Amino acid sequence: MGGFFSCLPLFGVFAVVWRRLKCHAPGCHRIGLHRTADGLYVLCRKHHPDVPDNLTLEHIQKSHVNAKAKKEV
Repeated sequence: MGGFFSCLPLFGVFAVVWRRLKCHAPGCHRIGLHRTADGLYVLCRKHHPDVPDNLTLEHIQKSHVNAKAKKEV
């Protein structure tokens, strides 16, 4: 009974994972790794407002220090 119908659950799992990880910006099909501040949306690097176009190590370190400072206060 192997064949196309035995792969349907696998396609379903792939569709659910893709929908969950896909950038929520309309028309964008990139993988979204960055959540918005309210946590409702997942956006890719291009569409997230806090991620600059030219991400550098200095930006990452500054963001880390700012997050730690907010947590301590």
